[in-house]
Amino acid sequence: MGNNRIEFIAPTKRAFEGMKRILFRPFDMGKWFILGFTAWLATLFEGGGSGSGGGSGSGSDEGPSSESVSEIINAALTWFQEHLTLILSIASVVLLVVVTVSIVVLWIQSRGKLMFLDNVLHNRALVAEPWSQFREPANSLFRWRLVYNCIVFLGVIALLGGGAALAWPMIREEAFDRSAIPMIIALSLGLVLVSLAAAYINAMLESFVIPLIYRDRGTASQAWRTFLAVHSANTGSFVLYFFWSILIAFGTALAVFVLVIGTCCIAIIPLVIPYLGTVLLLPILVFLRLLGPEFLRQFGSEFDILIAEPSHSPLEAGFTGSPDS
Repeated sequence: MGNNRIEFIAPTKRAFEGMKRILFRPFDMGKWFILGFTAWLATLFEGGGSGSGGGSGSGSDEGPSSESVSEIINAALTWFQEHLTLILSIASVVLLVVVTVSIVVLWIQSRGKLMFLDNVLHNRALVAEPWSQFREPANSLFRWRLVYNCIVFLGVIALLGGGAALAWPMIREEAFDRSAIPMIIALSLGLVLVSLAAAYINAMLESFVIPLIYRDRGTASQAWRTFLAVHSANTGSFVLYFFWSILIAFGTALAVFVLVIGTCCIAIIPLVIPYLGTVLLLPILVFLRLLGPEFLRQFGSEFDILIAEPSHSPLEAGFTGSPDS
C-alpha cells in the first residue's frame, strides 16, 4: 500500500475538479437531467424533509390535577383494551405497507447507487444500460443493506423498549424514581453509540464499499472483506475521513441554507420537489460521490476505482496518474 502520507485536502480538491469537468465542461442540461435521475434513484427518500407542527392551547391558569391525569391515563388504557383488536389490525396493515414500501425503496436505491457511480466515473448519462448491467451486484448490495438495516432497527427498538419499560412505572405512579438515573444514562449512551456506529458503517459503505462492489462486480460481502483489509491497517485515517466528511456535509448544507436565505426562500421551492431538487443539487451529489474513491486511491492501485476501466473512461485524463499529482 506504500508509505505515502494520507491526504484529505488533495482528494477533496480532485473531487471538486472532477465535478466541474463532469457537469460544467461543457454544461449540458440534458445530461444534468439524466444524470440527476440516476442520482435521484440512488438517494430515493434519503434526503428527508422537515415538518413542523405544534399549537398552543389555553385553559385555566392551574395545571391539571393529579386526579385528572390519572383519570385520563385510566380512560386511555380502558379504551385501548376495548379496541385492542381494531388497533392491532390497523397497526398490522400500516406496518405491512411501510415495510413493503421500505424494501422496494431499498432495492431501487441499491440499483441506483451503482448506476449513479457508473455515470459519474464514465462522465456520461445513461439509464437503461447500467440498470441491467449492475443487476447482480445491486441485488447483493440490497440484501446486505436489508439485513444490516434490520439489525440496526432491532438494536434501536431494544434500547427504546428498555427506556419505555423503565419509564412506564414512573408514568403510572406519576413519580420520578431517582434510582433509575444510571439506567437512563446507560440507555441514552447506548442509543448514541448505536447511532454513531451506524453512521460510520454507512459512511464506509457509501464512500468505499459500493465503489469496490462496482469495480469487482462482486458481492457486498466480498467488497467488505477487501475494504476491511485496508481499514484494519489504516483505521485512524478512515476515522478522520469520517469526521472530515461530516465537516464537508455541514459545509454543503450551510451553502444550501445561505442560498435559500439569499433568495428570500424562493430557492426552497424547487429544492423540495423530489426529482428537480436532486437535479439542482447535482454538483454537491457528484462531488460527494467522487470524494470517497479519490480518498481510497491513496492506499494503492488495487484500490484505485477511478482507473478501473481506463479504456472506457472519458475522465481518464483527469483521474489517472499519481493521486498526489
